[in-house]
Amino acid sequence: FALPLAKTGKRVLAAETDGAAVAAIQANAREMGLQTLQAVQTDLTRESLAALLAPVRPEAAIVDPPRAGGGRHIAGLAGVDSLSRIVWVSCDVVNSARDMRPFFEQGWEVTSLKLFDMFPQTWHMDVVVVLDRRR
Repeated sequence: FALPLAKTGKRVLAAETDGAAVAAIQANAREMGLQTLQAVQTDLTRESLAALLAPVRPEAAIVDPPRAGGGRHIAGLAGVDSLSRIVWVSCDVVNSARDMRPFFEQGWEVTSLKLFDMFPQTWHMDVVVVLDRRR
């Protein structure tokens, strides 16, 4: 998600757990001449997402949690004051619904939801949910 967004001129912070993924993002950004992309290696199950974002003050975020969900680690995003939109990409609809509860309790609402059948003839569905903060 980070490279196409940075290509539009947006300032982008990409956070990845895997060091090789961070190195690949950085190498691709250099090759593409993208000056607005910063990639950091962090384990968001151990680090505060809100603290990572505080210096950046993002207006929007794209989250793509693991299949098991992001749980309380992603819930910290709900209180990031600068955010007005979150695009939630997930391969597990049930865990995403569970993880979104703190957002609804803090005044966020679903403004768009799309299901994607990436594996036809299986029960598996991917979901993209757009959450907007009610102001």
